[in-house]
This record gives sequence, structure tokens and C-alpha cells, in this order.
Amino acid sequence: MRILKNVILFSFVLLILQIVTWKVSEYVLTIGFMCVIFLAINSIFLIIYMTKRKPVSIYSDLVVLFMIFFTLYGVAYPLDYTLGLLNDYSYEQVYKSMVVYVLASISLIIGISLSQAFLKNSVPKNKRVVKSLPYNSLSFAGITILSLGLVAMLYDLYRLGGFNVLGVANRMDYFYAQRNLGGSTLPFKELIGAGFLTLAVSVNNVKQVRYLLIGLMLVCSFLFFGMGSRAYIIIVALPVLSILIHRKLITINAKKSILIMLLYLIMLSPIFTNVRDSIITQSDLFNLPKEDWAFSSGETGASFQISTKIISNDSWNGADASYITAMMYMLPSNMYMAITGHSKPMNLSEWYVSQYLPYTYKSGGGVGFSPIAQAWMNGKYAGIILVYMLIGYLISRFNNKGLLKYILIGLVLSFQRSSFQSFFSSFLIMSLTLGGIIVISVILSKRKASYPYEVNLIK
Repeated sequence: MRILKNVILFSFVLLILQIVTWKVSEYVLTIGFMCVIFLAINSIFLIIYMTKRKPVSIYSDLVVLFMIFFTLYGVAYPLDYTLGLLNDYSYEQVYKSMVVYVLASISLIIGISLSQAFLKNSVPKNKRVVKSLPYNSLSFAGITILSLGLVAMLYDLYRLGGFNVLGVANRMDYFYAQRNLGGSTLPFKELIGAGFLTLAVSVNNVKQVRYLLIGLMLVCSFLFFGMGSRAYIIIVALPVLSILIHRKLITINAKKSILIMLLYLIMLSPIFTNVRDSIITQSDLFNLPKEDWAFSSGETGASFQISTKIISNDSWNGADASYITAMMYMLPSNMYMAITGHSKPMNLSEWYVSQYLPYTYKSGGGVGFSPIAQAWMNGKYAGIILVYMLIGYLISRFNNKGLLKYILIGLVLSFQRSSFQSFFSSFLIMSLTLGGIIVISVILSKRKASYPYEVNLIK
């Protein structure tokens, strides 16, 4: 009861701050000061949260990772704007977007805090989820799904053009071929991610861990050099790292933790983007303008810019931002039409690039989307508050939900720059795949006594 009272009081204070921030939208404060507020709110919350929860590592806690990436994606572009490195939008547009991000941050923290208050125990109950399993059928199923994912990836490349779309230099040709096929690809990254995640749960000695990491490095190297995709790498690698750390099969001290974070920052930085783009366009890497070296010119800026564009406009012709539509998007077209009475709308990421970046759209490219923008399209300020309170509540609850937590850890970065439809599709495919793996493993196993334990994996 005492914890509940403290959380309610904390949430009330944050709500007052939220209302004040909401009203301070006449440019009373500078963008730089709003960045400081945004960073301070999130940093203070993370310090309090980690002090109370004491996670094994920041890489094995869904709430911590979500807050880190949310903060990074929310503050990178405004800081570059304040430093004069980028000026694609007016001061008023960037300021208003920054106010919206602060509102989202406060709402997110309120949702997390309320969820924590209603948890019966502050200690996570998923420790048994990451123990070694008592039979080999799960490992066999994991290898099978991983193999299917690799075959699906190679077949997807083959049907899109084979060697003509393989490699960083042919990245745009890959997307163009994908666009010509209606934007459809096989769910190979979800299958590969589910396979590796299952193997990370089932390994139980140093030798097996070594083989797992070698296989992971080989696949990630292909995703890097063959497809030039950092998002795919993180979806596949981050859950494996999280599980192995949680199980203490690998140890991460403070120095290693910082090095891993620096590696992620390099992947998200313009270094990765500029090297990749220089290969695609055959341009001189060392003669790029200073704007291309601004940090948000890498991975982290597009989402904020999309949010700014959407927030600055009052109408979004042809867009369907409904979350219900997003969850129904995986249905076959005929079934979708039978239920809704109309054909599927464009994915928001495709709609945005076709509406605002037609040349990029025609060439097969894209820039993703923004969850902030989608929440804004569903109710503006009220949509931001309600959606991000719900997100905060859910990520806190899922932080104690076994394998589902690790699926979300893999998707936590791509969530920051994608539509809900794209995120939900990946989450659903990986969840169903892992559910199928567990069910098949239980059926194949002769050790019936372990069945109740396996069911708990997906609770």
C-alpha cells in the first residue's frame, strides 16, 4: 500500500508537470532547454528505476532499453538543430515537436510507474524462463527454425533478383524490387530471430555458447555486408545477448557494457549511414557536407523529422493511422476486405514516403515512420498521453513475461522508427513461431514431467 501511495503521488506530480509542459507551447523556453528537461526527466527516472529494480544488466531489462532508445531518438535531432548542424524545419515546428516528446516521456513514466505499483512483487518472476531446458528437443526445434529462416532469406533474395540485389551497393535495387512485388518479403528476420532466441535459452555450457556466438556473428556479418541493415542485426543479436547475460553464461562488466553501447551508437550514427551510402552512390566519403555528419543524420533523426512533419500538418490525406487497422493488417486481403468492406490502406511508412518524398518512393526507398506521429494522428495531445501511458504500462508488464520480453527487446529499437503495423507484424510472427517451437518441443519430448515448466515459458 505504501508503494502504491508513493507511485500515485509521483504520478500526480508528473501529471502536473505534464499539464505545465503542455501549456508552455508559446516558445517561452528554448529548444535547448526543452532538450535538457527531456533528458533530465528520463535520466532521473532511469536512475530511480535501476536503483530499485537492480537489473542484471541494462541489456536484459526491457524498460531500461526502451527508455534509452526512446531518449536517444527523441533528443538527437533537436540537439543537432540547436547546434546549428541541421535546419530542415522552422524553430516553431521543432519546438512544438519537442513539447510533444516531453509529454510522451512523462506519460510513459506514469504508465511504467502505475504498472510497477500493481505488480505483486518487485522482483521479476521470469528467472526460470532463462534456465537450461532438461531436454534437447527445444535445441533441435531452434536449429530447424533458424535453418528455415536462413533458407527464407536466401529465397527472398533470389526472387527479388539474386546477386543483382545482394550487397550494400545494391541496397536500393533490393528495395525497388521489393516495392514491385507489393512491398512483401518473407518473414526471414523474425524466423532467424526466433531460432537464435530459442538456442540462447537452451544452451547450457561454454562450448555451446561459443558455437552460438560464432553462428550469430556469421549471420550478422551477412546481414551487414549482404543487406546493409542494422535493424535486422539488432533484432537478431540483442535478444541473444540479453538472455546470455541474464543466464550469466557471459559476463558483462562496466567496461564491456560501455563498449557494447558504443558499438550500438556507432551503428546508429552517421558513420554507418555515410559509409553505406558512399558505397551505394560511389561518392567520396571525405567530401560530404557537415550536415551529413550530424549524429541524427544516421539512424536516430528520421523518426523525429517524421513526427515534426505530421505534427505540423492538420490533415493526412490517404493515411489510416488506426491501431485496429494495424493489428488487422496481417490478414489476407480478401478476409480484410470481407471484414472492413474496403481494401487494405497503405502501410503508414509507405504512405509517408509516397506523400512527402515521392522521388525516394519511386526509387524503392523509405524512411520508416514514428510511433509519436501515429499517436498524434490518433488524437493529438490526448492521443500522445493515452498511447504512451499504455505503452509504459505494457512494457513494464511484459518485462516479467519470459520469452515475450526478449522478443520485445529485439524490437525495441525498430519500434522507435516504424509504424505500429510493422512492429505488430514482427512481434506476432515471432511470438507464434516461438509458441510453435515450444509446443512441438513438448510433443517431441518424452519427459512429460517437464511439460508444465515449458508452458510457463510463454505466460
